Amino acid sequence: MTLHATRAAALLSWVNSLHVASPVETVLQLQDCSVFIKIIDSIHGTEEGQQILQQPVPERLEFVCSFLQKNRKHPSSPECLVSIQKVIEGSELELAKMTMLLLYHSTMSSKSPRDWEQFEYKIQAELAVILKFVLDHEDGLNLNEDLENFLQKAPVPSTCSSTISEELSPPSHQAKREVRFLELQKVASSSGNNFLSGSPVSPMGDILQTPQFQMRRLKKQLADERNNRDELELELAENRKLLTEKDAQIAVMQQRIDRLALLNEKQAASPLEPRELEELRGKNESLTVRLHETLKQCQDLKTEKSQMDRKINQLSEENGDLSFKLREFASHLQQLQGALNDLTEEHSKATREWVEKQAQLEKELSTAVQDKKCLEEKNEILQGKLSHLEEHLAQMRENPTREKGEVLGDVLQLETLKQEAASLAADNSQLQARVEALEAEQGQREAKLLAERGHFEEEKQQLAGLIAELQGSLSNLSQAKEELEQASQAQGARLSAQVATLTSELTTLNATLQQQDQELASLKQQAKQEQAQLAETLQQQEQASQGLRQQLEQLSSSLKQKEQQLEEAAQEQEAARRDHAQRLAAAAEERQSSLKERDSALQQLEALEKEKTARLEVLQQQLQTANEARDSAQASVTRAQREKAELSQKVEELHACVEAARQEQCEAQAQVAELKAQLRSEQQKATERERVAQEKGQFQEQVRALEESLKISKGSLEEEKRRASDALEEHQRHIAKLEAETRCLVEQHKQERKELEEERAGRKGLEARLRQLGEAHQTEMEALRRELAEAVASQREAEGECEQLAKEVATWRERYEDSQQEEAQYGAMFQEQLMTLKEECEKARQELQEAKEKVAGIEAHSELQISRQQNEVAQLRANLARALQQAQEKEVRAQKLADDLSVLQEKMAATGKEVVRLEALVRKAGEQQETASRELLKEPPRPGDRGSEWPEEQQGRQFCSTQAALQAMEREAEQMGSELERLRAALIESQSQQREERGQQEREVARLTQERSRAQADLALEKAAKAELEMRLQNALNEQRVEFATLQEALAHALMEKEGKDQELAKLRGQEAAQKTELGELQQTVQRLKEQLAKREEGRQQSLGPAIGEDSSGSGGAQSESTGKSERKGPELEALRAEVSKLERQCREHQEKASGLERSLECERASRAEQAGALEALQGRLEEKAQELGRSQDTLATAQRELATLRAKAQDHSKAEDEWKTQVARGQQE
Repeated sequence: MTLHATRAAALLSWVNSLHVASPVETVLQLQDCSVFIKIIDSIHGTEEGQQILQQPVPERLEFVCSFLQKNRKHPSSPECLVSIQKVIEGSELELAKMTMLLLYHSTMSSKSPRDWEQFEYKIQAELAVILKFVLDHEDGLNLNEDLENFLQKAPVPSTCSSTISEELSPPSHQAKREVRFLELQKVASSSGNNFLSGSPVSPMGDILQTPQFQMRRLKKQLADERNNRDELELELAENRKLLTEKDAQIAVMQQRIDRLALLNEKQAASPLEPRELEELRGKNESLTVRLHETLKQCQDLKTEKSQMDRKINQLSEENGDLSFKLREFASHLQQLQGALNDLTEEHSKATREWVEKQAQLEKELSTAVQDKKCLEEKNEILQGKLSHLEEHLAQMRENPTREKGEVLGDVLQLETLKQEAASLAADNSQLQARVEALEAEQGQREAKLLAERGHFEEEKQQLAGLIAELQGSLSNLSQAKEELEQASQAQGARLSAQVATLTSELTTLNATLQQQDQELASLKQQAKQEQAQLAETLQQQEQASQGLRQQLEQLSSSLKQKEQQLEEAAQEQEAARRDHAQRLAAAAEERQSSLKERDSALQQLEALEKEKTARLEVLQQQLQTANEARDSAQASVTRAQREKAELSQKVEELHACVEAARQEQCEAQAQVAELKAQLRSEQQKATERERVAQEKGQFQEQVRALEESLKISKGSLEEEKRRASDALEEHQRHIAKLEAETRCLVEQHKQERKELEEERAGRKGLEARLRQLGEAHQTEMEALRRELAEAVASQREAEGECEQLAKEVATWRERYEDSQQEEAQYGAMFQEQLMTLKEECEKARQELQEAKEKVAGIEAHSELQISRQQNEVAQLRANLARALQQAQEKEVRAQKLADDLSVLQEKMAATGKEVVRLEALVRKAGEQQETASRELLKEPPRPGDRGSEWPEEQQGRQFCSTQAALQAMEREAEQMGSELERLRAALIESQSQQREERGQQEREVARLTQERSRAQADLALEKAAKAELEMRLQNALNEQRVEFATLQEALAHALMEKEGKDQELAKLRGQEAAQKTELGELQQTVQRLKEQLAKREEGRQQSLGPAIGEDSSGSGGAQSESTGKSERKGPELEALRAEVSKLERQCREHQEKASGLERSLECERASRAEQAGALEALQGRLEEKAQELGRSQDTLATAQRELATLRAKAQDHSKAEDEWKTQVARGQQE
């Protein structure tokens, strides 16, 4: 569609009214963007565009597009409003779009009132419509399409500028039938009327006085003020940075002054003072550095806080706009849902009524059809009767002799039958008319139904589209709302965290600032004190300088006195002057040196005084400027804080106004909704009968759409259920796995518990055995005491056996250590072999991979070469075919030329013969003529010779004719010669072309033969490489097989050694069991001996006790006998006890040896278990190696297959090359 003329004319009239350039008549005159840049300069009130006007058109376009994008309501949106390419191509639509947006921005940002009455009413109305459209659709998702549609469509005729066609609005706005109070009411405030331009009668005045426009304008002004505030804050921050830098410079200068003062005071001060001054200087420098850092941090935090406040305000505004839009969409959806519910109810009622009416009509139709059938049957019966009666009447007429009564009866019957027939015919006609009417009604109803169905389907499609668009927009808005809510929540959380951190930092900074203020005050006091000290030092220096001056004056006076004295001495002692000349010269030199020193000292003092005065003045000025800058900065900070407070108050007031306006808008919307509901109810009551069909179709379509949406939602729910079920199944599987793992762990725990219980039971059994052994030992002590001699012998035998056992254990230990060393060596060997096997396998894999890659590369290269050669062969075949065709054509042409040449040669021969004949005739005629002329010259003329002149004339004429014929033949001969030359040249050219083509073909054949030889060489190299790879792979496989065989042999050897060690272990276990039995027997003997000893001691005590009780007063001989016996038995008991202790020690040693043997056995078992695990691991590795060997064999087989296929391809290629060579040879032969 093209650009609408009226809107384009209105925009051009507005552009011309600005008087920024010469008047414009068409939109295409704005393509150079100079007018747009001048309009932007007039909006900004600056002359930034003057530099851009000197640049080319694309850069101007970029400047205008950046201005339009920057001044949008949402500058961060990715949608580009203007296409630069289309503008460069000369699109009127894009230029009109740019002028339309510039009109909106200029009216929105105009600060001075404008006289809109200079335009015509139609132009004002169009401009008002344009402004209203941009104002309404500025928040749209697809503003670019809306602007294009608006500029392409014709405007709806309207008298009021506030009403805009709903066709131009997007789908989200089309469904709105509400009337917003912002669009209809005007602001009654005098300030708004004074501020806004245009008369209240004009459409532009009406549109500019709407609250919507004013709100947008105020928001834009607020945004501009925020931007200005940001710029001012940035400038303030920069100024603060400059101030801090100046403060730092001042501090540096102050430090330099302090250093100079200290340098001046170093001579007069004590040695303790410079240290204190250096400490104070260091503290002062550190404090100043800290102060500058804290000031910078405060400034940075203030700027960040202001930026965060701005971001929070922007986000709150965007959130408010989005919430307002969502509320509008939600209310609209609720209204649509209510309307849909009402329509569904009405549709269900109408369908019920329609079904009832259809059933009644069908019943009436069926009854009518049945009546018709009955009447038709009756009619047929009556017609049969009538025909029968007519036949009977005919018979009666033929036989009139019958009786009259019978005739009258028949006549009466006939009349009655006729009456019945007539009545039946009438009924039949009525029934037919009724049936026809019913069929017509049915046809009409069916047509109406079809029309209604078509209408319903159309409306259904429209409603489905609207519902889909609304649902899409709702989903998009909901998603956007959720995203924005999430983003706002996240940002709110971040901002709250940042605010908390900032508040904490601000508190800390305030505390630090207070401390720094205190430190500043102390520093100021210190500075004052230092200034006082400096003044004192300066005074002291001045005093010292005055003293020096006095000293100099004294010196000068003394010098003068000396000079006077010298002069007097010179006057008095002129003779002595010669003698003291050298002294006087020295004195003069000393005086000159002293004068020079005095002058230099005076100059230094003057320079120092000047420097001090200058430095003091500079420092005082710097201090004054620093104080003034600090005061100005504090004043600017206080002003900024006041302005911020005022702006926050204004913003709060605006927010309150906006909320009040929103509340009023909501109330007005509620009132409008109520009025609309009332109107709808009245309209529905009035137009129920007319809308039944339409609403029915709409409801059907909506119901179908809802059913589809329900199906979709059901599908989505089912998918979610499936996902949930899948997730539950996975969770259950995971739970089952965990349960299985827990069961396994529980079973393992149970098994471990069982093993622990078994071990405990074994321990208990061992403890019981030990107890039993102890009891047996205690019971057998007496027997051992009795059988002491046997025990000693058995002890000796046991000692020998123990020694033998110890030797055997040592030998077994040595064997075990040797076996362990051998096993370690074997393990190391196995590991080394495994590592070598792994490395060789990896090498083989790498070689296989490289071989595969090489084979793939060779295949690709060969395929490429084959494809290239095939293409070249095809090209050569085509070239050969073309060359053959050309050769055949050239042969045909040569044959034709040869035929033509032969014909021409024949013609030339014939013409030559004729020429020779004619020349002979000419010669003969010339000779005859000469002879005749001679005769005539010789003979005088005669009167009778006039008759002979005629034949001479005839001969002359014949001669002339023959000459003309000769000339014609010569011309033809020349033409034939030229044609012959041309044909010869053509033949020569064709022969040269054929030679060139043959040369080219021979060159191509040579090139192809060279390429073929190269390809054969490449194939030979590839075959050699493949053969080498095959040999390498075969060698690697053979080596792996050999290594596998060696590993198997090593495994068998290890298994044999394992079996031998198992046998040795079994022997050791048997020996251990025998030793245990022997230990048990020894322990039993020891127990017996202990028991015997205990019994003997008890018997001795029993025998001694009664003897002492009964014979207390006995004789000394009995006592001496009893003492002798006891003395005899005492050493025997001691010897028995010693032997028992020895036996116990030996038993303990045997037990310790047995426990050591058990431990060694357990160690051997553990090592055997480790060896078994290592052997199992070796077996697993060997199996893996076998699998890898199988895989490598498979890969080798595949590589061999691929090589076979490549060889077959190479053979095919060689065959194709041979065929091609034969064809080339044939072509060359041809």
